[in-house]
Formats: sequence, C-alpha cells, structure tokens
Amino acid sequence: MKIAIKYLTGIVLLFAISLYLLYPDSQRTNPETADNSSPGQRGPAGIAVPDSPDSQADFYVSEAAVPGLSPAVRDLPAVAPDVYLEREIFPRSNPLLLSESMGQFDTSNRTPDPLAAVGLTAGGVPAPTLSFDGATRSTAGGFSPPDTVGDVGPNHYVQMVNVVFTIFDKNGTVLAGPTPFNQLFAGQGNICETQNDGDPIVVYDRLANRWLLSQFTWPSGMCIAISTTPNPTGSYHLYRFNTPQFPDYFKFGVWPDAYYMSANEGSYTAYAFDRTKMLNGQPATSQRITGGTNLYLPADLDGSTPPPAGAPNYFYTFKSSSFHGGSDRLEIWEFAVDFNTPANTSFTLAQTIPVTPFNYTVCGFFNFNCIRQLGTSQRVDAVSEWPMWRLPYRNFGTHEAMVGNFAVNVSGSDVAGIRWFELRRTGGGNWMLHQEGTYAPDGHSRWMGSIAMDKAGNIALGYSVSSSTMYPSIRYTVRHADDPLGTLRPEVSLIEGTTFFSANNRWGDYSSMNVDPSDDCTFWYTNQYQSSGSTTNWHTRVGAFVIPDCLEDELPGEADLALGMTASSLSLVIGDIITYTLQVDNQGPEISTGIVMTTLLPVELGFVSAGSNDGTCQETDGEIICQLNDLEPDESAEVEIVAVAERIGEAVHTAVVAGNETDPNPDNNTATTTVTIIEQPPIRQLYLPLIIRQ
Repeated sequence: MKIAIKYLTGIVLLFAISLYLLYPDSQRTNPETADNSSPGQRGPAGIAVPDSPDSQADFYVSEAAVPGLSPAVRDLPAVAPDVYLEREIFPRSNPLLLSESMGQFDTSNRTPDPLAAVGLTAGGVPAPTLSFDGATRSTAGGFSPPDTVGDVGPNHYVQMVNVVFTIFDKNGTVLAGPTPFNQLFAGQGNICETQNDGDPIVVYDRLANRWLLSQFTWPSGMCIAISTTPNPTGSYHLYRFNTPQFPDYFKFGVWPDAYYMSANEGSYTAYAFDRTKMLNGQPATSQRITGGTNLYLPADLDGSTPPPAGAPNYFYTFKSSSFHGGSDRLEIWEFAVDFNTPANTSFTLAQTIPVTPFNYTVCGFFNFNCIRQLGTSQRVDAVSEWPMWRLPYRNFGTHEAMVGNFAVNVSGSDVAGIRWFELRRTGGGNWMLHQEGTYAPDGHSRWMGSIAMDKAGNIALGYSVSSSTMYPSIRYTVRHADDPLGTLRPEVSLIEGTTFFSANNRWGDYSSMNVDPSDDCTFWYTNQYQSSGSTTNWHTRVGAFVIPDCLEDELPGEADLALGMTASSLSLVIGDIITYTLQVDNQGPEISTGIVMTTLLPVELGFVSAGSNDGTCQETDGEIICQLNDLEPDESAEVEIVAVAERIGEAVHTAVVAGNETDPNPDNNTATTTVTIIEQPPIRQLYLPLIIRQ
C-alpha cells in the first residue's frame, strides 16, 4: 500500500508541475466567475483587460519576421506528405482546465431550444452548380481530423486540409497539389520547413487580390505565406512568426489595416499582423493580447466595399449563462491596432448583445464523443464550445452586417442544431441583433457550420449532418433576404455519406462557406464526408451554388480591366516629390462595376496625397484603396498619387485593380514601376586653371 501511495503521489506531483509549466501564473485565474456586462479595465499599452479585474492582460509585440520567397507553386516537384497512420492532429485542448468552474457545468437539465421549432420556412433551395472531391486522408498524410477549409478568388479555388493545399480552377480541375504546406518553405532554414503541423487557414484578400495560406508549428509559432500575385499557383512571401504559446485552433480575418487572428492558447487570444508590410514582402511584426474566456473570431471582409475609414476589426464570441455567468449573449470586441506606436493599440469589449437562451455545448464541456453515426457506436466531436468559422463582414453602404453560427443542443438528448445570427449597424452606431435562429428541422444532428452572405443580403449555411439512422453527409440551406426573419429553407444535399468514420472521435474541426468575388453571388462550400471503401479514410467535397435573385438583371458578365502606371521620374533624391499616374481601362466587352484599385507605397516613399476625378481614394499606413466609378467598354479612369522620397533604395511600386465582373485576362490587372532613390546628386569636380604669379 505504501508503494502504491508513493507512486500515486509522484504521478500527481508530475501532473501538477506539467500544468504549472503549461499555464503560467498570469493564466491561472478564474475568468469564468467574472462579470462580463461591461468593458474591461485598461491594461498595459492601452489594452483593455478582458472580462475580469482579476485577469492579467498580457500584451506582446513580436520581433519583425523577415520574409523569404518561395518558388512558384506550379513549379514545385510532386512530393507526397509524410504518412502518419491513425495520427490525430494536436487534440483540441481546454485552456480553462484549472478554472474553479470546471466540474460545475451540468447538462442534465436541458430544455428544447426555443428557436428550433420556428426556424424553418417554405421555399426552394438552389441545387449545386458544381460539386467535386477535394483532398482525402490518404492523399494528405493520414492526419485526422482534416480541418477542411477553402476560399475562392476571381479564377481559382484553394482548399487546405491537414497538412496539404490544393489549387483548382473554377471547373474543379486540379492546377497544383496536393502540396505539403512546408514544401513552400523549403530552403528557408526554419521550423516552417522542417515541421508540417496543420490547423490550416486560407483566405483570399479581395482588397489586394492576394492569398494568405497558413498553419501553426509546435510548440509555438505561425507559418504564413502571402501570394506575390493574384495567381495562387505563383510564388509567396514566407513569414515565420514566433508566438509566446502554442496558437491552437487559430482563425484569420482580412481587414484593411491588418490580418487579424484569434487562437486558443493558455487563454483565448487575439492577434494583429502587419498586412501592409506582408503584402509588400517586407519585415513585419505582430501584436497579441490574451485573457479571453471563450474563443474569439475576427471579422473577415466580404464584398468590394471596405469598412468605414479607420474602423477597428470586430471580434466576436458567445457566452453562456450556464457556464460563463450572466445571461446568454454575444460579445463584440474592437481591435484597433497601431503598428507604428504599439502603446496606442487597444482591444476593448464594445458591446454585449443578449440573445435567445440556448443550451451550451451538445454533449458537455469538451466531450468529444458526441454526434451519433449510422452503423457504429463511435461518436464524433461537435466542437460546440466555440464559435464556428467564419465571421463574414459586409458593408452595404446603407448598413454594415456580420453573420455567425455555433452548435447548440436542441433537445436534451445529444442532438445538435445550429444557432445562427445576423448583426447590423447603421451610421456608425451600435451593433444590433437583426435576426437569429436555430436550424434543427428534424432529429438528425447538424454541426460544423459555416455561414456567409451575398451582395443581395441572402444567407447560405453549410454544415455536417448525421445521426444513428444516417451516415455523416454534407448539406446546406439558404435564406432569401425577404424571407421571414430568423428562418432558413429546407436543406439540399451537397453529397451523402456512404459509411461511418471509425478512426477516432474527431470530425471537421471546421468547414468553410465563401462568396465568389467574380459575381459576389455564388457560394462555395467545403467540408468532410465519408465514402464507402474505408471507415478511416475521410474525404472532402467542394461545391458551388447561387441564389438566382442575386443575379437578376446582372448575369455574370466579362470585363477586361487593364491597369497602367507611369511615374513623373525614375530617379529621385531624398526629399524629391514624385507623381504616379495610374490609368484603368475597361477593354470590354461589358460594363465593369465595383472597381477597386489597391496599391501599397514602397517603404522608401512617404504618402502625400491620392485622388481621382473618377472615384474616391483613402490611405491608411501607405495602403491606398480607390473605389472607382463604373466603366463602360472603352472608358477609362485615372488616379493620381503623390509621394515624397524618404529612404535610399529601389522603390518598387505595385498596384492591382479588380471589378465585380469576370475578368478574361487577369494578367493585365497589375502594374509595377521601379524608381531609384539616392541621398544626393553626384558631386561634380570643378577644375580651374592654375595661375602662377611671377
């Protein structure tokens, strides 16, 4: 007995030491007992301490990450990822493991979700216009879950799973891949080259017409690749950012002033990465704030209209009365970053928005064995503790809107439904809950949702569906802008599963619904499903569909935009003024609408002014975004940018233009001019005749 006690004591001590190392003193507080009804106090560097006066906000500014440059993806040799049979990719962790509230969360007294019974309305749902298979577990190295994600650009669809990415044209034809993500970093000599750890996120940056591909590294760090052109099969600027802790389950959002990110670390964290410098291939820093008590999601810009000038990025999370205290609610946080003076950065709780009560988590807190499948007792994870990817933001001009979703228990018997919502605000006022609903039209579980909104205000929601009477499948539903508030239509199948998943209890961990920038109407969706032949080899699917009324009177047309740039001088001295003239031509055959020209001033130049008689321009930290008037075929628009030479070097100035219509020749959408800057003109020697006096 003494020997048993001795060994037990040693095990407990080892466990305690491990927890202490994993969660430092600043994280070992009880944030769940805090009052979340008002913004937090100010912490270091102007950061708002999240949630509780007992929390210690930790503000961190990274060292500048010096980028490398990848070869073109289309030129990379075909290399299969390392195979890890039956390997789970970094199990989801609970950062609040030491919270005093743990063990107090009771799921036994569940009431039916009050919105589930009224969340369905009649009406048709468009069938897929395109559906094709993406990566599988056998082609991606054997990891589980796949963490399926994707995004769509004017001419490509990029899908990422653990630990590879694949580039398709918009007919579903593979152009490159599956490519191991770390192959992009070959020759860089850092951990992004030697490790391939996963949790991928890909986003298309519409304002810059570029791509961001990313994954984490163990034990701490982010690997981020920014395409150097609009073509994702080309080269990438490669960044390796150090993070203070392991950035599990990170999520990105595109915003004019930064790439914003959230993560699950020792607490829940929010990041901002210097987008302007990363797009320009320059050394870039990041800023981080910790202390959250549920995962944040950053707003991700959709559409061609940017947010109002100077608007902060909006992070959201949801809180439950049964676990977090207070009432069931959404929280909106504002992240205003200043890369030049980090002391001016702020991250504050801006609003708390009450919502209809919901049942937090489907099967209990961090209970992975949850969603039933046909033909097996093996259940899979619902990931119902956290908001689900993405938080799409759209500026309609008359109002701003954000939509989101998360999984809830709908019946008290471990059946999942999806709580979704739309927030709106007008005139820069407060965000208001415009509508909310719970989608649970029958006894099957629906989870792993992703939601988006097209330019007409229609909503699409994609998700996984499964139960003891059906195999895991992929379905989606829609809401027309004029449907009754809080309702979605009967679902449509993207693909039906034909077997169950038995490798482990992980599923997803997320999916992705995105809107095609070519027409701002077509939805693209990717998720995991199971196909017969193997119960351990997961499959993924990519599908596209469109709500017809979004295209009424404006069927997708073609307009070939061409961009040219000239400079008033190609050789400057420090202090000289330079004027760039940029001309956008619509070479037809149809009208071009929603034209946005974006340019980043090189670091060697300082901004003076920007303007156009054919639209409006705004500048933030050297990035200039011009919204131009519609152009008929053979019409042109002109932008004039004035800058001052501030540093010695080769100032490479690149601009891109894009419109709503399909561009048949995207290669002429980019213009580049290089200017040489020196400190002063060369000194000319003055020779005078020598006069000798007698």
